[in-house]
Amino acid sequence: MEFAAHIREEDNLVQTVKEHCSNTAELCGKYCSLFGAENIGHLQGIMHDAGKLTPEFNDYIRRKSNAKRGDVDHSYAGAKYITEMFGEEYKNLSLLISHTIISHHGLHDWVDSNCEDYFKKRILTDQNYKSVVENIESIISKNKLSELVKKANEEYKAIRKKIYSLSKNKEVFAFYLGSFERLLQSALIAADRKDTADFMTGDLFDEEIDEEKLWDSMQERLNNKLQLFADKKDSISLQRKSISDRCAGFAKNKVGVCKLIVPTGGGKTLSSLRFAIEYCKEHSMKKIIYTAPFMSILEQNSDEIRGVAGDRAFTEHHSNVVADFDFGEDSDECRKYELHAERWDSPVIATTMVQFLNTLFSSKTSCVRRMHQLCKAVIIIDEVQSIPLKCVNLFNLAVNFLSNICGATVVLCSATQPVSEETKYPMIIDEKSSMTGDYKQDFEVFKRTEIISAITPFGFSFDEAANFCFEKFSEEGNLLLIVNTKSSALKMFELMKAKCDANTEIIHLSTNMCPQHRRDKIKLIRMRLSEKKPVICITTQLIEAGVDISFGCVVRSCAGLDNAVQAAGRCNRHGEAGKICPVYLINLRDEKLLCLREISVSKGITEHMIDSGRFDDLQSVDTVSEYFRILYKSEKDKLSYNLTDNDKPSTMIDLLSLNKERYEVSKKTSDPLCSQAFATAGRLFEVIDSNTIDVIVPYDSDAENIINSLNKPYQSYRQLLKSAQKYIVSVYSGTEKKLLENNALYMTQSGAVTLEKAFYDDKIGVNLENKEHELLMF
Repeated sequence: MEFAAHIREEDNLVQTVKEHCSNTAELCGKYCSLFGAENIGHLQGIMHDAGKLTPEFNDYIRRKSNAKRGDVDHSYAGAKYITEMFGEEYKNLSLLISHTIISHHGLHDWVDSNCEDYFKKRILTDQNYKSVVENIESIISKNKLSELVKKANEEYKAIRKKIYSLSKNKEVFAFYLGSFERLLQSALIAADRKDTADFMTGDLFDEEIDEEKLWDSMQERLNNKLQLFADKKDSISLQRKSISDRCAGFAKNKVGVCKLIVPTGGGKTLSSLRFAIEYCKEHSMKKIIYTAPFMSILEQNSDEIRGVAGDRAFTEHHSNVVADFDFGEDSDECRKYELHAERWDSPVIATTMVQFLNTLFSSKTSCVRRMHQLCKAVIIIDEVQSIPLKCVNLFNLAVNFLSNICGATVVLCSATQPVSEETKYPMIIDEKSSMTGDYKQDFEVFKRTEIISAITPFGFSFDEAANFCFEKFSEEGNLLLIVNTKSSALKMFELMKAKCDANTEIIHLSTNMCPQHRRDKIKLIRMRLSEKKPVICITTQLIEAGVDISFGCVVRSCAGLDNAVQAAGRCNRHGEAGKICPVYLINLRDEKLLCLREISVSKGITEHMIDSGRFDDLQSVDTVSEYFRILYKSEKDKLSYNLTDNDKPSTMIDLLSLNKERYEVSKKTSDPLCSQAFATAGRLFEVIDSNTIDVIVPYDSDAENIINSLNKPYQSYRQLLKSAQKYIVSVYSGTEKKLLENNALYMTQSGAVTLEKAFYDDKIGVNLENKEHELLMF
């Protein structure tokens, strides 16, 4: 009998189980070869759909039975076969492969919320198993399978030994083993989904790009770009060139994890990109991944990177525009999703820290399947100090795994470097860690501002803050005000509008605006500043790190010291004022930080350091390092992502390592090192504690055309959704509810949610008040 894995509805073409498993094995082996596990990848690929070798599944897929999706369990059989055949001789390997096969449609908890051994439960299944055993040689002979297992075991022993050498205790060892399982899971899911989608559509939609030629062309384009600055002889331009040259030279070294410590305005984006290109050429790397904490930085720097990489080789990814539903493998929805899901298959990626961390820890299939794309990559972490406190230890362990097991090179970029190597789970940073060597001279040359405390015992009301800002604006001719909340920004925007005349451009920036809207506003600010016309910008921290903009005066609502230093980087950025310019710290008593504990704690530490009088230069690397030491010591019990599991306190690290609470209650007898609660941890993981949806907004005619196209009958939405990235706003659940009540949201045929035009404002972005309704009131 010829067993069918998939049937294409358009022409009833059959893909056999043998064809699908062979294709998946080849793809999975290719993905896993990047980290020395080609045979492991081939093994899990060839066995993942062995459960389809039954008359029952064959009848179901050919619609000859009344069986519905889920009635025929095909995910357990390959795992059961591997366990029975090789579990005794190759215990560790067979358990690992069995785990990934069982989970190739989604992650599981190996000790579940009922404290039961989920793996054992699945392996005890025997639905149609006799038929699987009888037909297994239709996909691979027993001799070939035995040989493959033997080769895979050698790979696994080598990787396990490497993991052991990284681990200071049993918990960390289990965490890294779990990370390796997730990495293999990523490769298997990606290979399985890609082959399925390729067959269903008749397309091979992975475009091959010659990395070697790409790095050469990127090097040439970047050098041409840098040459435009080469003739400038002012001290700042010369120092930027020196920093860039040192970064290029550093690429000769073999790098695991290094630091790019560059003062604000020092040109770290192009310098880090220059290092990445040189490093890829020198060490045959496969990918460059740039991550930024804020959309404003990503938007600006994506334009720079795209200009160097070219559209064909570059992907900017900051939102999962279409929800990651648990589609049935053979459903129409699954096929459509696979066409437009963002797979990070381009050689150059720019993404947010949220998406990066989701790739490492979220349980969503779209996130898991991207993890293998981090292998043999140069990963640039911009503004690394912006990692949320709760994620610090998770991030440290993940970076250790990426650099030591995945063959990645990680660059930690910031003027305000955290002390990641001084936590309970320290990051393993290279001995030769500074990419630019001795950076003291860099900071001396780039001294252009002074942070001045205007903090008062009782703080400023909004009205008092507006008076203070207006006074400083009158002195300097322009002003940037950065506050901690969107509501504070909106309030100050209204107050400053009332104080200023029509000649002053008052601009509000917010994450309620889509990326293109913010780009246009920042472009307007730059134009007004270059024309030396009066301009005031009121915004949240989205602008304070990485955005190339330069005011004569900055006022910052007090938060962390790193925030203050980064805010100073938006002042006199190129030394154009010819003097040291002021950056004022104020404390807004009306700013509600009760739900923003991290900002509140950071603010308290900054105020304490200022009050102590011990720190003459608040912007120095040493002062910032001391700030992070105090912060990490103060918050040491909160750096491992605390959570509640089964009404008991736990951490994300525990769920992803030994899963102690559940394991100790369970009667599980198999390896405690492989008892992780992947599904629960991934479901609970949120970089930002919020429930949001991504909404495409009709900001301009281009956005409206995209929305209209997404609402047409299905063809291929992937390119449209990529284009829609710059028109997306992440909307909180409370706002979503109000918009739904006003019939302001609707779903297109592509699955993307869009906003009615009347609810988008050209001054503030998403607006709960319908513009047309407002007009009726006047």
